[in-house]
Amino acid sequence: MAKKATKKIKKRLEEIRVELRAERISYGELFELQSLAEYIEDGDVELLEPAGVKEKITVMINWTKVTDNEEVIRLIKEREKIEEQIRAIDEMALVRYELEALQ
Repeated sequence: MAKKATKKIKKRLEEIRVELRAERISYGELFELQSLAEYIEDGDVELLEPAGVKEKITVMINWTKVTDNEEVIRLIKEREKIEEQIRAIDEMALVRYELEALQ
């Protein structure tokens, strides 16, 4: 979820959007866009992609197909948050871990 942007930030994001559309954006503006990524609205791929923000896919899980144990569901949700934190630090660490565990 995007942080609430001030009018000044919104204006600057729209100025950068104009430069992107005109295909005349500078490296400095791209760097600035990356620094403003937290203010870009979810779903605004026109700005999110050049800002380097990866698309987040939300998966809805039918927990009744997994378990009826509330404690297990809570722990799995906690695990998902921890895995997200790990991926933010090292995107491939969990993949390497799983491959190592399979050997």
